[in-house]
This record gives sequence, C-alpha cells and structure tokens, in this order.
Amino acid sequence: MSWIRTGVTQISIGLVVERAGALVKAAPVQVGSTNASELFGLALALLGALTLVIGTAQFVRNRRRTPRETSCPPQPPTW
Repeated sequence: MSWIRTGVTQISIGLVVERAGALVKAAPVQVGSTNASELFGLALALLGALTLVIGTAQFVRNRRRTPRETSCPPQPPTW
C-alpha cells in the first residue's frame, strides 16, 4: 500500500513541478532555463509510474504466496 501512495505522490509532485515551469515561462521576465523544470517534472512522473508498477507487482506476488487458509474469516460488525 505504501508503494501506491509513494507512486501517486511522485506523479503529483512531478505534475506540479512541470506546471510551475510552464507558469514561469508565461511570466514577462525570463530568468534562466525552464527546460529543467519540465524535465525534472517528467522524470518524477515517470518514476512515480514505475513505482506504481513495482508496487502492484509486489502486491500480486505477495498475494499469491499467501495461502488461502491463513486469511481471517470476515467478522460480523460490532455496533
């Protein structure tokens, strides 16, 4: 579960960084290169996607390794 959270966070931060670069490009005063923010944002988004793939693969692998008999039966709700 933590892999999924981490992947989604990386993608979100990557999109924010990329959008910040586009916002700086639209400003009337140009300071330095904004290509770095676009590349860094894209790299974070791709890293997040890779993290999601790895997390999903790990989840599937662990689920297959867990015997069905070890799972707990559903408990009735306690009110």
